[in-house]
Amino acid sequence: MGTGNGKALCGTSPPSPPMIHSGRGVPGLKEYLLSQATPGRWTLEAGMSTDRSAEDLALEIVREKIFQRFYDELPYELTVVPVSCKSLRDGSMRVEHIIVVPHEGVKKIVVGSHGAALKHVGTSARMELQRMWGHKVHLILTVKVGK
Repeated sequence: MGTGNGKALCGTSPPSPPMIHSGRGVPGLKEYLLSQATPGRWTLEAGMSTDRSAEDLALEIVREKIFQRFYDELPYELTVVPVSCKSLRDGSMRVEHIIVVPHEGVKKIVVGSHGAALKHVGTSARMELQRMWGHKVHLILTVKVGK
């Protein structure tokens, strides 16, 4: 294994890395990837965009927004726990999560001054969920100190 050029693994050398900004090399990369792909059944049925539940998607979006807001500082010290995810009579969704942190100091950071940090996470997650689902979302985030 490991000639460094991929030939031993794939039977053919991969193209040079594509230049992201100029687009040079992208057609070669596409051709290479298609040559290495094997035909198979589709993972999802026609018309389906994902096989994940609304609750799973909401959880991932909230976690993503926490990572984006706090970068490398905190996300590894906290856990997002789903509480509920349900459709309401008016067609909107109510999603509730608890963000569990290890101690009070981390809670203060996640909540932020006058709730600003938590509001930022909640607003950006809610907006993405509304865009993704196409209807209003009521997102409730609570921060608790846990073990």
